[in-house]
Amino acid sequence: FFVNNDNIDRTEVTTTEPETIEWDSGDNRRIDLQASVGASLFEVGIIDAPDSVNAGEDADITLNLTNTGAREGEKTVEVRVGNETPDTVTETLAVGESTERPASVPTEVSDAPNITVTADTGDDTASTTVDVDRPPEFAVALGLNNTSVVPGEFVNGTATVTNVGNQTGTQNVTVTIGDTEITTSELTLDGDESQTVDFSYQTSANDAGVRTITAASDDDSNASVARVSEPANFEVDVIESDSKLDVVANETAVLVADIENVGGARANQSVTVTRD
Repeated sequence: FFVNNDNIDRTEVTTTEPETIEWDSGDNRRIDLQASVGASLFEVGIIDAPDSVNAGEDADITLNLTNTGAREGEKTVEVRVGNETPDTVTETLAVGESTERPASVPTEVSDAPNITVTADTGDDTASTTVDVDRPPEFAVALGLNNTSVVPGEFVNGTATVTNVGNQTGTQNVTVTIGDTEITTSELTLDGDESQTVDFSYQTSANDAGVRTITAASDDDSNASVARVSEPANFEVDVIESDSKLDVVANETAVLVADIENVGGARANQSVTVTRD
């Protein structure tokens, strides 16, 4: 079907109501005809887009716009990522005219591993996927094999380091107890790769108390505590009322004392009694 009247050019019918028409010879029926009367129609394509960008960089794309409608028009193209519209492009095109326009989409770490960029003219859409490379980021987990020791014993543990980015990186990982360095290791990890750093530290009386052990990369740190008991400390208190210290020749002196370990560690010590 075609529509002809004095106001519009001969235009092909685009829809009918009802959609399907059947009649016999001689039947008369009403059919509503709808035809395009010169609307613009913008088709869109994405002809230039990066395969990947680093997180934090812009994904710069190029849009190809063509007016395939029957009239000159102006359209605003929305450039979307998910529910966000980080860029728009407004263009006026004559019938059959095409143009290329740049657009830009910012990225961030949370966009990894990729984003889908969609251009929408209202008449047509085009989409492309851009990989978002997360820079190397070394996350650190820490585990101790023993958290309560006496001076002289070892505190042992393992730091597990994971590159949660998707690019290869190299960093130093340092394990400390208080301000004292236990070990430093240089690690090179691919994206999502993990590696462990084992460590051992022999405590001393100077470490007595609650000590913080920390494993740290350039990006992250994790800490645990270990308790180092106070060393054994035997105090001797002579109980004079129970002792016999004032004796004459050939008598036996008796010394009674109270001995208490006021330290934090169990120990055996010798107690020596001397005379002037």
